[in-house]
Amino acid sequence: MKTGIDADRLQLLLERMYTGELNRSEEQELRELMLQPGAGKILSAVDINMRSIDEEERFSDSPFNSDAGFAALFQNAQSKEIAEHAIHTTAKVKSIRGFSWLWVAAALLAVLVGGPAVYKMYIRKPADTVASVKPAPVSDFAPGSNKAWLTLGNGSKILLDTAKNGAIATDGSSQVIKQRDGQLAYQQGNAGGANTFNTLEVPKGGQYKLTLPDGTQVWLNSASSLRYPTQFGNDNREVTLTGEAYFEVAHVTAAGKRVPFHVKITGANGLPQDEVEVLGTHFNIKAYAEEGLVKTSLLEGSVKVNHQGITKVITPGEQAVVSAGKKDIRVSEEDMSEVTAWKQGMFAFNETPIQEIMAQVGRWYNVEVEFQAPVSLDFTGTLNRDLPVSRLLHLLDLTGKVKFTLVEGKVIVTPL
Repeated sequence: MKTGIDADRLQLLLERMYTGELNRSEEQELRELMLQPGAGKILSAVDINMRSIDEEERFSDSPFNSDAGFAALFQNAQSKEIAEHAIHTTAKVKSIRGFSWLWVAAALLAVLVGGPAVYKMYIRKPADTVASVKPAPVSDFAPGSNKAWLTLGNGSKILLDTAKNGAIATDGSSQVIKQRDGQLAYQQGNAGGANTFNTLEVPKGGQYKLTLPDGTQVWLNSASSLRYPTQFGNDNREVTLTGEAYFEVAHVTAAGKRVPFHVKITGANGLPQDEVEVLGTHFNIKAYAEEGLVKTSLLEGSVKVNHQGITKVITPGEQAVVSAGKKDIRVSEEDMSEVTAWKQGMFAFNETPIQEIMAQVGRWYNVEVEFQAPVSLDFTGTLNRDLPVSRLLHLLDLTGKVKFTLVEGKVIVTPL
């Protein structure tokens, strides 16, 4: 049914609202658009690729389900009860092309009553509370960026983020090249030449992309490292990982047979010393020693996880988890867009404990995190990783359940 609302214009205004570029004239235009007849269904007409937790329940109990309910919601936006109802009854829809549904609903509420759009996430919390806006911390830390150290076979180190583009070293029979986009790649020399091992180390506050000598692409997250040969053999390809990485493994054959690719996980600090054999192509491994878990998540193909004599093969959409001190391998279905959100420049939380969230924050912003007291709090939503830490913490502050303070490179978490 035709609503008379320009869907393309609405999309543009929503995007400008998200980026903070919406001016006063556009706020008024958006306010008028959303109060037109048919506004309750207009978002489904925009190209927003909405995905819900339960397709049948997408709009079943939402105030946006009818034009009357939508109009009543915004005409009475000053009411705490109605605002809270909007937040909770729309929380079943996870995202709208990178926007969380709650962010859209809450930001529109703010625009419609003349205030700024203040957050881009939805927060699950008890029904008897309403999020309050708290002042952002004064101190700040920038988000992470592309930075890494490369250790050559002779032990010498190269700081990649300051190295010039082009050939930066020759190691063994391979030439090491820093490409224009900042990525690291290898140009192999004569087969059978000298072979050495390189290690790419990404510090806290960093990330880096690498193309291995066989053409396999690897994205390394903060506080991660990868050890690999400068030239792979014809019978096996093996690398060693600490931290987190996303792999797109190149298909390589020798004498008519596929050359296997193995990822070994270091066993530091009690972390299980596992091995992942790649039978497919695209997968993510998260193996931070401090978390005591190895999570292998598959997007394409298949992988075989080996742990203390136990082997399990997982298929796309599945995640294999091994815990320190335990012998079993647990397999479950997971949302791969959440698992790999970091690679897309996003934080993605799905009822994620605050402790796990702050571990990610600490690694990405290179800050220490200290909890003043135990906190039991989960979050669901998505946030850009390019936000300064003060803005990100300000968004989390909106629960009214926890307070964050920046002191000398440390984030102090205090329950309220």
